This record gives sequence, structure tokens and C-alpha cells, in this order.
Amino acid sequence: MCMLTESKRERYLLLGIAGVVLLVLGITMYPSARSYINEQNELHKQGLHEDDSGIHQLIHDVTGESGDNSPKLEISSSEYDFGTVSQAKGIISTDLLITNNDNKDITIDELSTSCMCTSAQILKDGKEGLKYGMDMGGNNPKEPVALAPNSTATLRIFYDPNMHKDLKGPVTRVVSIFSSAGTQTVRIKLNQVS
Repeated sequence: MCMLTESKRERYLLLGIAGVVLLVLGITMYPSARSYINEQNELHKQGLHEDDSGIHQLIHDVTGESGDNSPKLEISSSEYDFGTVSQAKGIISTDLLITNNDNKDITIDELSTSCMCTSAQILKDGKEGLKYGMDMGGNNPKEPVALAPNSTATLRIFYDPNMHKDLKGPVTRVVSIFSSAGTQTVRIKLNQVS
């Protein structure tokens, strides 16, 4: 039978305590790190970032790629404010223009919304696509839409104020666009009244 000396037991105890402390720190710091990364990505999308041309040059030198991560699928606005929305007037909608700024086809694979009160669809060549809503476990339909270089489509976003009859005041919802060019979001805002 192996007997631990007093000093070995103390070392193992200290190592165990240090491990628990590191685990707790990691668990508590992960949400703030993830939040910081998301904020930086959002600032970068809006062009509110420091000059990173040196990073782009380094990427080019190492990989031969440009390092340009600007969206190739451009949406006319990343945020839309409906203003004051009355439940009595029912469902409202807005249209945003989507443009393929790449030199190859981009496929919009799917849309998803952050709440069942919001839905969205793609209109291309005068045809309305499927309406997408909140994706609850992969149940959203799939109807990929291909956009040739320099071509456009319309993103139509719907909001139904009667899905939340008791809700009054500011509302924010998000529509996610999943494509071969990556994922982009459009945020809608409104003030809901009776």
C-alpha cells in the first residue's frame, strides 16, 4: 500500500484547489470573453475598428490571400426601425435589398428569426420564396436561393404584433441569413402599442 507523506498530501491538495480555481475562473470568464468577441465582430462589421492593414498584409504574406473579410453578400441595411407599431393594424413588413458583390455565385441556404413573431423570405425574379421563422431544432424549411455575381434579391421581413398581445414598449428582433458567404444578421426595432 502506498502511503503519502504529509508534504505530498499538501502538494496534491494545493494542486486540486488550483485546478478548481482555474475551472471556476474559466467558467465565469467565458461569457465575458464571448461577449467581447461578439462586440468586436459587430464593430468590425460596422467599420468601427482600428486600422488593421498590417494584419491584412501579414495574412497576404503568409497565405497569399487578401485577408479581406468584407461581406460579399451585401444587405442594404443591418438594422431597420419600424417606429411605432399598433397591434390593431396587424402584420407589418419591410423590404431590404441583397446584392452579391462576389465574383462567383452565392447561395442563401436558409433564414432564421429570433422569435416566432418575426418571419422572413427571399424574393428573387418576382417570385416569393418560403417564409422562414424561428428555427426550433432544425424545423425550418430549406429552399436555397442562388445569386449570380452582381445580382440582387429582396429580403422581406414580417413582424406580427399580435403574437405578443400583452407586450407594450420597445422590441428588438434579429433575422439571420445563412449563405455560402457566411452568416449575416439584420436587427429590427419597434415600439409596440395597442
